[in-house]
Amino acid sequence: MNEKPTYKSEEQAEWECNGVFRTHAPYYQVNTSHTTTELLAAEEEEYRTLISLFGYQAILQGICVLAFEVMSTHIHGLYAATEDKALAHMESVLEQYGRYLRRKGRSLNLKALDPKAFPIPTLQQLRNEIAYVIRNSFVARPDVHVFADPHGSGYLYYNPMIDLLPSRPFHELSLKEKRSLLHTRDVEDPHGLRVLDGRIDPACFVDYRLVESLFPNARKFVMWTMKNVEAQASIAQSRGEQPMLTDDDVLSVVFKRCRKLYNQSGPSKLTVEQKKELALVLKQELHVPNDQLARTVSLSLNILTEMFPFGAKTN
Repeated sequence: MNEKPTYKSEEQAEWECNGVFRTHAPYYQVNTSHTTTELLAAEEEEYRTLISLFGYQAILQGICVLAFEVMSTHIHGLYAATEDKALAHMESVLEQYGRYLRRKGRSLNLKALDPKAFPIPTLQQLRNEIAYVIRNSFVARPDVHVFADPHGSGYLYYNPMIDLLPSRPFHELSLKEKRSLLHTRDVEDPHGLRVLDGRIDPACFVDYRLVESLFPNARKFVMWTMKNVEAQASIAQSRGEQPMLTDDDVLSVVFKRCRKLYNQSGPSKLTVEQKKELALVLKQELHVPNDQLARTVSLSLNILTEMFPFGAKTN
């Protein structure tokens, strides 16, 4: 007869999460500039190479990576490490990746990438930053699943299938295979490095079990990732980025504000003037573009264009 699983109280779980947080501090997120339009990764081989170099340098330098996401124009890394070590890791990855691109005949302006580190002083902010990093591709592209993106670490957490994936120890590869994988002749063989699907396996360099111990349970992790929309927008704005939210993200805020500000169940119950007030709040706080406001607040695009003549561009 199967026993029912026992669950910790929320208070006990949070107490343990805070203990883990204190033990592994400090924490930093490092990301490259979002203002450059130069493609960091233009094709799948470049994504694989950048991820492989990210993991190779992480194992080589012994740095704790909590999350990462490779975008077409920039990259995010989240670390349990000092600022100097986090920045040094990202810079070494970009330098080695730049050499690979030059050999391909494609230049990369490393100075324009300008990686910067942002401190994370609290457990709540760390959770927000983890969600922010793994959501990046999801909010930018409609074909990406937040927990199944091959260019980031989102698929690792709370995934019972990870240990079943047939990764191969790096040291079993021939020297030629190692050089081909990392696109360099100078190859070391750090302990723990593994290969999966033609790249360094993220499961070997992302401490996903540590991330899991920073959340009370899997449900809280998913809710924190998918529902904490306003925190995601706040992080983006603090980094000088344009917040990128899905219609579902904006709708969750719309219904919350309808209840809080107007004691109404949704935008369909609001007057036109109330809808305008709500649209102004969303524009100021979340920088929601006009066409997305039209879909979520139930105002005509003509009215919104009159209110925000320079806000028509969608995310």
